[in-house]
Amino acid sequence: MKKILSLVLAVLMVAAMLCACTTNTETKPNGTQAPATQAPTTQKPTEKPTEPAPQGPTVVTLADYFANKDLWEDDGGYFDMTDDQIFFDNFSAGDYAAVRMSEAHQDVTYKFNVTINKLAPVSMEDWTWWDSELCIIARSTLAASSWQDDGSQKGYTLTWWGDMSKVCIGRCGYDDAFGEFDANLGDGQAHDVEFTVVNNADGTVTLKLVIDGNVVAEVVDDGSKVKNERPNMYKDAGGLTIRAKWLEAVVK
Repeated sequence: MKKILSLVLAVLMVAAMLCACTTNTETKPNGTQAPATQAPTTQKPTEKPTEPAPQGPTVVTLADYFANKDLWEDDGGYFDMTDDQIFFDNFSAGDYAAVRMSEAHQDVTYKFNVTINKLAPVSMEDWTWWDSELCIIARSTLAASSWQDDGSQKGYTLTWWGDMSKVCIGRCGYDDAFGEFDANLGDGQAHDVEFTVVNNADGTVTLKLVIDGNVVAEVVDDGSKVKNERPNMYKDAGGLTIRAKWLEAVVK
């Protein structure tokens, strides 16, 4: 009986030893233990910081400004400004008027509508062609013509003469510096005009003219074109001048 008990006790001791050696690790065929499996971790992709949208030129729609008469100055010529338009009644030889919106802008797109109702009877042959004029000046300093002998007028210019079928693009003191382009405003119809002036990072200035949704011209002033030692660039903010001479027109 004692032998049986001793045998049973020995079996129990061996079983206990085997249990003590057993673990939850998995044994590979070569006898090494595999590491415990861990739940996969999900890592969110690194989010890039939101970059600000590039800033374009300020858009100025003239129709939004006519009602504020305090923003406008003039040279004493005849015009009639209501809350939605300017009427230039200068249909006599030598008549002219200039008005200026004094709110200053640098990088800007001006939007407005022009109708020329009456054209002066001018011609190239008798040298009266340049006596009739519509001039738009961005970054202007005066309600006046595009050049003063003391250089006090500044800015970039759009100028129509004669039959108003072509526009010269330039700057005060050099009104055709960047060329003459087809841009007929003399057909008696209303035309939507956009005039953009923007300073560039490389020190140049871009001028862009759009009429009725079509790009008439986009030119760059690098300061290399100079006339009679006059200023070669106008980079500072300024107002907007509109000048009409010997014609009848509506700007709105």
